[in-house]
Amino acid sequence: MKPLFDPSSGDLERLILSFERQGWLVLRNEKYWTARCSCESKHWKLVQVSPRARNYGNNVRRKLRRDTCWMGALV
Repeated sequence: MKPLFDPSSGDLERLILSFERQGWLVLRNEKYWTARCSCESKHWKLVQVSPRARNYGNNVRRKLRRDTCWMGALV
């Protein structure tokens, strides 16, 4: 089954780059990226490599802003 959107559009790549710019450790396996921050709270987030939901990237960003020390793509 083909994803509902093109994962090569760059949306998730920009999200992963923003993790790396903020000093998060990003590891990739077959199905997920695992992002871990280096703050005292040790926040972490799993990001699907090829999600099917059209708004997956936006949902991940909202959750990160709400629950972690992630500062958005501006950094």
